[in-house]
Amino acid sequence: MDDLLDLLLVSEIKTAVLVGEPDTLLQEFEQRLTVIVAGGGLVINHKQEVLFIFRKGRWDFPKGKQDPGEPIESCALREVREETGLNHLYLGDLLDCTYHIYFENQYVFKKTYWYHMNTDELYLKPQKEEGITKAKWIHQNNIGFQLNNTFDSIRDLCRIYFQA
Repeated sequence: MDDLLDLLLVSEIKTAVLVGEPDTLLQEFEQRLTVIVAGGGLVINHKQEVLFIFRKGRWDFPKGKQDPGEPIESCALREVREETGLNHLYLGDLLDCTYHIYFENQYVFKKTYWYHMNTDELYLKPQKEEGITKAKWIHQNNIGFQLNNTFDSIRDLCRIYFQA
């Protein structure tokens, strides 16, 4: 595993497929790396529009790190509020968990819990301090542009939500 992480760090390879028992692999990453837990949301408004934020050159969904002792559901709601300015959010079901590894002075294993959320608000205020330059409502039938410039995990979440 150390060789794989080093290869990802020093090469242009951005994705690796690991073969094995998923739970065992996840446990190994959690034991070897610094773990960060985060919560976020796929937010839909009453016009059937999807909330996207634009950060670091990509479209994304709002999310952020869990505070110590904070329930993950509260974390997801807080982070969406902070990053978008929305106040009236209704928490729905857990959609999925995603995992990714990144390097920030050390390898970090990030596990994000994603929830479906609804709101009746339309006004958005992107959190500039977090590098969010845009927050936009896009009708669910027109999100192809955003999905072409996002992460695989965001595309997966959309598939899960819109096929349900």
